[in-house]
Amino acid sequence: MQAPLYQHIISTARQSVRIFDETTLDEIWNFLKCNQHESGGFKDRAGKPDLYYSLFGLWLAMALDEPESQNRLLAWIESRRPEKFQSVIEVASLILIRKTLKMRGSFYLKIKLLFRISGARNNISPYYRLFIALLLIDTFLPNLTTLRWPGLRRLLKRAEIMTSSCTEAAAALVVASKTGSNTGALQDQLVSFFNEEQGFRAFDGKKDGDMLSTAAALFALDYSGYDLRAMTPACLDFLSCNYSEGAFLSGDGDPELDIEYTFYGLLAAGSLYKKD
Repeated sequence: MQAPLYQHIISTARQSVRIFDETTLDEIWNFLKCNQHESGGFKDRAGKPDLYYSLFGLWLAMALDEPESQNRLLAWIESRRPEKFQSVIEVASLILIRKTLKMRGSFYLKIKLLFRISGARNNISPYYRLFIALLLIDTFLPNLTTLRWPGLRRLLKRAEIMTSSCTEAAAALVVASKTGSNTGALQDQLVSFFNEEQGFRAFDGKKDGDMLSTAAALFALDYSGYDLRAMTPACLDFLSCNYSEGAFLSGDGDPELDIEYTFYGLLAAGSLYKKD
């Protein structure tokens, strides 16, 4: 049986350590340490412990094989009251953190997340909702992700011609790959966001690439079996230009460093491993 999708994301990011030299790895390790709050959670941009950033901090710590940070995060999660977390992102992050850390007792959170997703239909893209649903179902009941869900084929068919967001197209491609649907048209749709000089762009008509779009696209294409060798040099140049002091930048001109984009940098690099 295939590993759950979240484990595949972590293992892909872990491959990046084979690309970076020791100096760079030490810098990334130090950045991880500096971005863990004294409470054990990982810091948001305001310096406060945050569930969303803690998910990326945890996955980054696992990619770097850093158990001390994982243990400190575990202690913080155990000390928190789940009822405090209200948004879809917060609840989904908490569920994935608990699963990654092999913690028990997330049934209440799963039910809560279903209600949150249902109530956010007007605010969350159907492809994002589909991807979140796939990620969570695959995490707890991996055999169900091979089933053809009601409306899945129609939704993915729409994505082939109507998806104007790179990350939406990436989410749709991962879903198609995981569920055994046809991926060719979605791969072509995703590749259309690639800029030889700038990485992957977030939207049609946007000139510059960014780290989130590049990481999501490379992971989805690699996951679906697409040959990345032709775009590898340009993507490695993009990563190099957006690396600073142990962290990866967002790539869209924002100079602030954070743990989320640093994980995206590792995910992008890991997706390119052995593609040169």
